[in-house]
Amino acid sequence: AAAAAAAAGLAALLSVRRRLRLRLCRLGLASESSLLPAWLRSLVLEWESRKLEHFRVLLREWEDLSWRASSGWLGEDLIHGGKSAVHIPFYFFSPREKLLRGPVRFGSGAESHRGLCHGGAMTSAMDDVLGHVCFLAAETSDPPVGPWRGATVQVNCKLSKPVHIGQTLLLEGRVVKQERSKVSVEARLVGESGEVYAAMDGLSIAGAKLHTGTSELERRTWVFDSARGVVHDSSWDDNSLRTLLPYG
Repeated sequence: AAAAAAAAGLAALLSVRRRLRLRLCRLGLASESSLLPAWLRSLVLEWESRKLEHFRVLLREWEDLSWRASSGWLGEDLIHGGKSAVHIPFYFFSPREKLLRGPVRFGSGAESHRGLCHGGAMTSAMDDVLGHVCFLAAETSDPPVGPWRGATVQVNCKLSKPVHIGQTLLLEGRVVKQERSKVSVEARLVGESGEVYAAMDGLSIAGAKLHTGTSELERRTWVFDSARGVVHDSSWDDNSLRTLLPYG
């Protein structure tokens, strides 16, 4: 009887784990999630469970490297590339809160003091969330919001606590005010217990164009897919999305 109970308990545990993995596979996050500490993995599952409030961001140049190269990019993204020293593997966006968040891993290439990250590595992560939350949450009509529709012009960071090489933290950035095209953003880098490693207030200019021309690439908009729980740029076709999200 004891053996049967133990076997049933193990089967139930494996069933729970399979369900959790399937939930992460639905958003294409199974491999990335396995690299996260348990507390961040729990947060990701919480966001995934509220897919009408939290959308995984799918920017094609981060996910489809062959498309990225054919579309004019010359290398990997500084923050979202697979070999990045400061790596944000994915973001979730809450439209209601105008909040963008995701995990940040600090690799050996970010080292400064022995075993500790360079302050610029922390600031780079802050700069990234500042720009992308503006692209997603700014209120503009001509042109409408879309990928790379804006530019960061000011980043003020306060570095409060050293980050160790190999550490993974939570990055959150929120639009707090908009005056015409000026978008004010606050962000923070936090640990499991809510301890703040860095805080930022910054400014982006919504709608600023850094490239001339009006190609299809510059005209992309955001598509909110409530069925899949993702927000993706309009360059994706349904077959490409199904390949990335086979369980979606």
